[in-house]
Amino acid sequence: MSRIALIDTLQKLIGLGVYLLKKIFTLLSKERDALIIIFIFAVLTRLPFISHPAETIFDETLHADYVIAYINKEPTFDIHPPLARMIFGGIANNTTFNLDHAFTTMNEPYLDFPFSSLRLFVVLLGILLPFVIFAIARTLGASAIGALVPALFVVFDGAFVIYARAILPDTLLLLTSFLGLLSILALTESKKTPVRLMLLVIGGVFLGAAISIKWTGLSMIALASLFAMWKREWRVAILVPIIAVLVYLITFFFYLSHYSEGGHINPVVAAYDVAWVREAQFPRGGDTGAVLRYIPTLHKLILRGNDNTLHAEGVLTAPSPVAWVGAQAMMRFWTDEVSGKKIVLAGNAILWVVAFFAFVFNCAWIAMQCRKNKKFVIDDGELLLMMGYLANYIPFFFIDRPMYLYHYFTALIFLFLLLPRVTPRIIHCISILSRDRYVGYALASAVCILGLISFVSSLPTTYGF
Repeated sequence: MSRIALIDTLQKLIGLGVYLLKKIFTLLSKERDALIIIFIFAVLTRLPFISHPAETIFDETLHADYVIAYINKEPTFDIHPPLARMIFGGIANNTTFNLDHAFTTMNEPYLDFPFSSLRLFVVLLGILLPFVIFAIARTLGASAIGALVPALFVVFDGAFVIYARAILPDTLLLLTSFLGLLSILALTESKKTPVRLMLLVIGGVFLGAAISIKWTGLSMIALASLFAMWKREWRVAILVPIIAVLVYLITFFFYLSHYSEGGHINPVVAAYDVAWVREAQFPRGGDTGAVLRYIPTLHKLILRGNDNTLHAEGVLTAPSPVAWVGAQAMMRFWTDEVSGKKIVLAGNAILWVVAFFAFVFNCAWIAMQCRKNKKFVIDDGELLLMMGYLANYIPFFFIDRPMYLYHYFTALIFLFLLLPRVTPRIIHCISILSRDRYVGYALASAVCILGLISFVSSLPTTYGF
């Protein structure tokens, strides 16, 4: 590239950067009040008392051990891709602590392990998530007030709060998944080629990061590609999965390269303390060819681990996904044996039930309108939300191993995003039946108040006080 061409390219990139900054500043100025509301409540519900309890909570035990093993460059086995472990390990590696310790049970004191730093990182992700949900709702056409509904539903849900305050990968998964989806939605609305190209790369990278945390992120890649095809964005539909897969493979390459000496795998979880795990061995990280060849081998181990009956026998039992819609599948995360104080993973039953009712109502409303008008009556955005819910909920009925309440988070957010569209229809129907237009608004307000009361009443078991 000649010097003139290089200067011209740099000028275009600078111009693109200035354009994007202006757009972001304009959007922030318009949404200032809503963003301030989200920020205040997200911070107040997630940031305080992150060092309590100073003991392992639920699977924090497992992830703390992964962190220590990662820093020690000791190969470990997990049924999930490694990106979350890499990030947690990278953050903890900036702190000096005892690397010979191993965590074995819940309620185990953290001692000098940097759990507060890791929790703070997750808290920051949990604070960002409602902003992303708000942005998606606005991109799909909701008003500022309407977009506040799904964002604040996420803010005032005890289950999301608990996961935004613990060293667990699911908040990172949610943030990368929905950021990727937001990027593709914004891409389909943009006409400027440089902006579209940047959003394509950003969307693919975030979706690739999502599947590099858990394979459940695949549903979001499929959803983004299908939506792009629906909008006749054929190149986008093809390139998004390609970029995501490249990010995924690069993640595995750097993960395996981290273990410079290679070595036999530590099962970490008792359920995987079996011969086919113990006998497996990572290659030396400096041997690029060996690392690349080992990526398929490691995937065979991960697939076997996901199908392994020992896994189902070695974990907690869980109710059917049918129980998720009513927030009935509660889980104990931590208990103080002396005082009896505890943290219990439980969703906001009011909000979860109302959100599912809205989905069922909308299905009936769509069927009636299609029959009446002889045509499909919802737009692309609403179809995306309906499909997003089903794509992230129905597959769990076909998985044999136990599934838990947090597996419903992605699907639930799609229900929350659907509310700004469905609520006016419900209010209209109630107004017709009651012959009073204010009854519907009163009931909608009552649901919000009851949801807030439900959140407040669960505060002791959300924070462990």
